[in-house]
Amino acid sequence: MAQPIISRKDSNLSFSVFKNTTQDGKVYYSIQFQRSYKKKDAQDWTRETINLFPDDLLKVSNLASVTYTDIVADTRKAKGTPNYTTPEFDNSIPF
Repeated sequence: MAQPIISRKDSNLSFSVFKNTTQDGKVYYSIQFQRSYKKKDAQDWTRETINLFPDDLLKVSNLASVTYTDIVADTRKAKGTPNYTTPEFDNSIPF
């Protein structure tokens, strides 16, 4: 199996980028996105893998960002707190 040219990992998530060449010499890249976890009471890790093309990366990033913002807004709504809060400043501290 070919080795990735780029690997990035954050906790249980990872991306690996593979450089490939077609039979007619054209170069293309593929990205493997992986999530690893242990099932309850299991000793072995389970891995989920999705294969992407480079153009998919920004789409995934955008979808994740928008979804995270929606979740935060919904959580704040459920708690009865506003989406944006004004910080309280301590006026007793001289500048």
